[in-house]
Amino acid sequence: MIDVRNCENLETAFHSKHGETVWISAGMTKFIGCDQNREHTGNINIDLAGLTKINADGTQEIDLSKVLSPTFLEVYKEHKQPGFNPDTNILTIPKDQMASKYAAGQDEDGKDTTWTFYTKADFPFDEIPATLTSTETKIVRRTINFRDAAGKLIPGQLPITHEIKYTRTVSQDSETLALSKTDWVADESLPTVTVPQTIDNKYEKPEVNNQAVTSIDGATPVLTDDTNDQSFVVDVKYSNKKESATEHKSAKRTINFKDKNGNLIPGKQAIEEEVHYHRTATTDLVTGDVTYTDWVADDAANNEFAGVTIPQSFDQYNNPTVDGKSVKKIDAATPKLNADGTPQDETIDVVFDEKEPTPVPTPDMPVTPSPKTPVTPTTPASPSATTPAKEDTAAKGVTSPALAKTVQEALPETAKQLVKKNVLGLSAMAITASALVFFITKKRH
Repeated sequence: MIDVRNCENLETAFHSKHGETVWISAGMTKFIGCDQNREHTGNINIDLAGLTKINADGTQEIDLSKVLSPTFLEVYKEHKQPGFNPDTNILTIPKDQMASKYAAGQDEDGKDTTWTFYTKADFPFDEIPATLTSTETKIVRRTINFRDAAGKLIPGQLPITHEIKYTRTVSQDSETLALSKTDWVADESLPTVTVPQTIDNKYEKPEVNNQAVTSIDGATPVLTDDTNDQSFVVDVKYSNKKESATEHKSAKRTINFKDKNGNLIPGKQAIEEEVHYHRTATTDLVTGDVTYTDWVADDAANNEFAGVTIPQSFDQYNNPTVDGKSVKKIDAATPKLNADGTPQDETIDVVFDEKEPTPVPTPDMPVTPSPKTPVTPTTPASPSATTPAKEDTAAKGVTSPALAKTVQEALPETAKQLVKKNVLGLSAMAITASALVFFITKKRH
């Protein structure tokens, strides 16, 4: 085994045809090995010395035109090499491989020799380990955010970030090139973080994934197989704190008693009824928005105005109406609501007519009877010399009770009481008239 690494200007070494192994460095672009037969390269070990480009998927790339001499590159291209693009001279080495082997060149028997590319040969050239190992690392970063109900970061509450480093060992068999890996191991644990239950007296009830939470433990997510750093976020979501207050209101119904001119009738007290309500006003301490429940009667059994019976007549008033319609009762009713749901006050005006004045008899203005059917006097019979004339029954029939009844029927209802008081006087007059008729009749005979 010959080590000619780091000899940038070396062109030839010896005629390798018996399976010799020659170590060269990447970048020895003048070295052609055997100057007699270019195929006799021997078994070439090439130390890429970390010159490869690592892709996002973990594979590595290298331009072999910058690693090998043109002569070696031509020998390499004589075989179809896995992962190699002969047009671009780019070799792609599989993920995690520390050594990759390719057939190139021949020995004196015409058998292919082996070229082995090491991505990192950190061992003595003549002590190639049976198992190649490398250590991989990655960072896991946890960020705890504190958000409001709308998902926005809560002002003044900074996110909490922690990082831990994970490592694992990758092993590769030098002969079979088989790979194996250990599990990721953290150098420490993520700390447990206590979650504040209120913030600024405006945010409360923290949750993570809709579950109430008091602390965030040190659990980590499932780690990916690559070496890319991982970040995960824990969003602690708070509800906006709210304050509630009870509001009270009364709905009033007023029933007024008025005359036809719209004036309140003196001495007739208005009837006032009330239904008491309450509702809950809830204020969002973050947004300032206020929401309300519906108005609810304080007493569910007394949630309406009671019915009220309206007097049909009192003093000099009668014929009550509401909005021009006769009314005997104001019905029980539930208070009406405004557009915003607030109970309305209500006013009902009951309007009365004034009674017609009743005439009162006086000595200067006697009441004249007005019977429905006038009484026609009967003509007295002629006097007879032999047969005494009978009394005029018609005249006698106008007795004081009959006259009183006639007068009562003729007078208005309101004057009947006065008539009764004068019945005795009228009766006396009737008796006198009857006696006079009888006397005249007798005289004629």
